[in-house]
Amino acid sequence: MIAFLKGTVKEINEDTAILDVNGVGYEVYSSSKTLKDIFISERAELWIHTQVREDAIKLFGFSSIMEKKLFLAFIGINGIGPKMALALISSAPSLQELLKMIEEEDINSLTRLPRVGKKSAQQIILSLKGQLKEGWLEQNEKQLNTRKSLTTALLNLGFRSGEIRSVLDQIKWKDNMEEELKQALSYLQPGNGYK
Repeated sequence: MIAFLKGTVKEINEDTAILDVNGVGYEVYSSSKTLKDIFISERAELWIHTQVREDAIKLFGFSSIMEKKLFLAFIGINGIGPKMALALISSAPSLQELLKMIEEEDINSLTRLPRVGKKSAQQIILSLKGQLKEGWLEQNEKQLNTRKSLTTALLNLGFRSGEIRSVLDQIKWKDNMEEELKQALSYLQPGNGYK
């Protein structure tokens, strides 16, 4: 399964982008939030969810891991498919606001979002309230920023982006960049399978 893509943005449409990865063009369905984060002819990194069906394989891409996690939480709810999940993410003022609506059982605000009726709003609240723990988004946002800083530091030390990404997916996040850098370096030392 494809979980991550990095390449040059060739085209941006209403709900998709075409990402050129080493000469192969991937069509990626995305929220309006992600599509605003990327630009034609510039490099982009997208977290990918691959949907495999008998008649098609579709890629859904996100500029942040938090957005991908929220998308996966939504499509795990009975009756919510990928298109509706993207619509929810796209139409909410922010991911934080969307989580707040769920945690506060704000059915009125949820039903103002496209494709969400009262039943769907109740189902979303029932399925997700309390599951996305308090501070979940902020913790992930902090981790994402730390991850970017670590990636830059390790690139400057001469490691390749592919091996860095692989290692950062495995380290234990301790909310301490110095500790996380030590962990990453210990994985990246010669003889550990990464070099």
